Amino acid sequence: MAKVQDKAQGEAQILRHFLNSYVQTWDALNSALCTGQTLYRSPPLEGSYVYALLSPDMGKIIYVGKGTGRRMFHHVRDVRRGHVSGLKKYKAIRDLIENGLEPVPVILMKGLSSRQALTLERLVIGLIGRVNLSNSLPGEGDRWEIAYQKVYPVYKGMGNVCAWLRSANVTPDRWSSIALAIEAVKRGYGFIQEMRHA
Repeated sequence: MAKVQDKAQGEAQILRHFLNSYVQTWDALNSALCTGQTLYRSPPLEGSYVYALLSPDMGKIIYVGKGTGRRMFHHVRDVRRGHVSGLKKYKAIRDLIENGLEPVPVILMKGLSSRQALTLERLVIGLIGRVNLSNSLPGEGDRWEIAYQKVYPVYKGMGNVCAWLRSANVTPDRWSSIALAIEAVKRGYGFIQEMRHA
């Protein structure tokens, strides 16, 4: 266990040096060579990872994401199929493709839990700066964290509402519409919980 922890700390330190070098030079390939950072091209078979899409002409990181499986390849595939929205990342990818280039997906760190990957994704985006990337959000997990913070107090209060309704002798006809609202909040809360831990 200690060896695994030491290895993870060593990889985190190398990644930190790589990112510090990168924000000085804006050249990911040169920074990787100088710091010993491995930029993996194949996704791991299990676990989560943090990846970057590199501009092949300058080695500049254009997007940072968190994924599992083959997620790091989906953005280019989606642009080629036309399944895209107006997000900045798709525009950046489309611009490269229109110029005969294709972003190079690389893994910055692998073997992470979903929570660790979300945290690292946010840290990497924060260090590089969203203004220097095509990321629309500071990290995927943020939208589910925000949703959780808004819904959780409502969910927690549901028990009190149900107790009050019973003690106030609310008529069954009014109870059914209130029960539907309560059930919707509970389902929404469950979905948000799933997405926070996905």
